[in-house]
Amino acid sequence: MAIIVGIVLGICAPLQAAEQRDNVRHERIYLLHADARDVARAFGLAARARPQRPPVAARRRPGIGPSGLVRPEAKPDLSRPSQLVAWAGFPDPREQYNGPTGAPDGPPPFGWPDLLPGEMKPPIPIPGHNALLVTGTPAEIDAFREILRLFDVPPTQVRIRADIVNVLTRIEKALGLDFTGTFGPMRGGTSGNVPPDANIALRFARADLAAVFGAMQRETRGSERVGAEVMTLNGQPGLIRVGQSVPYFLPQTAVTYGAVTTNYIPFSAFVGVELYVTPRVNADDTVSMWIRVSLIDETGTVLGPGGAVPTTKQTLTSALIRVPDGQSVCIAGLPRRQNSTTTSPLGTRQIIDDSELLVFVTPTILRPTTKR
Repeated sequence: MAIIVGIVLGICAPLQAAEQRDNVRHERIYLLHADARDVARAFGLAARARPQRPPVAARRRPGIGPSGLVRPEAKPDLSRPSQLVAWAGFPDPREQYNGPTGAPDGPPPFGWPDLLPGEMKPPIPIPGHNALLVTGTPAEIDAFREILRLFDVPPTQVRIRADIVNVLTRIEKALGLDFTGTFGPMRGGTSGNVPPDANIALRFARADLAAVFGAMQRETRGSERVGAEVMTLNGQPGLIRVGQSVPYFLPQTAVTYGAVTTNYIPFSAFVGVELYVTPRVNADDTVSMWIRVSLIDETGTVLGPGGAVPTTKQTLTSALIRVPDGQSVCIAGLPRRQNSTTTSPLGTRQIIDDSELLVFVTPTILRPTTKR
């Protein structure tokens, strides 16, 4: 009897499975927070749709074109996080993965198709609607919805506050000599060479000559403070710029119907402070941040074929740090020095401006308040 029951169950089980597979249908599932392409990639669609490429580090050849010649630097699109990350020099997250799938140099080649219930096919993204097109039985689709709830969660936002403090120290040194005298039938002298606020003054006088020698040294201190904020999603880069753009023009010649015309195209060079930051919220309410601070100063101009082009000097520092929520970290070590000297036959004046840039970065975690 048991043998007969086993034979009947062995025959009925494939028939029931085939009947269930005949009930396959297509559904569109809309996502509220997650990106449909990222979810589809996680379930293995992207790697199946295109051949796997070599690691990102092997493909990156900055400044070298296909012909081997150095190509001009293209202006990055700062609205695209991938280009902003590459331009700022942040580590590519695709090179940081080290999972249990045996692919230490990148994400697993076929995603995680084992997460799909039953014989369900990988979902297809519909980017225009941020939705997924799924194919499977009703039971498989319902089970997939439960798994999808773990992906489609509101992302945590981080507000980054940057206080940029410029500590200034000015040292002024001056010395000069003024005299008046009678030289035969003529009388003359000099003025304006002795600093009016001289710390040391020596006077000499005789019947036909009077002279004054003065020297001054003074040191003043001060500070300038500028604050700015940027809000970004967890794991996404943010950019803060404080400064100005220096415009310049370059000619562009075109030939139209035999006529040569020259147009001057405006360009600009940024001068100031740039702060790139990528926050990552940790489970203990701390924020790990990859920070890169760049100080760009204008040093002069270079005369090219099309006119004068400004030259800049860049000083930068970067760090990977962890900060508790709402607390600040200070980044220093960005010095700046400017010297100016005025000389005359009987006097000289030197001004030395030393400054150090201090950047205080404060991350604040903004928890999502809406519920699905």
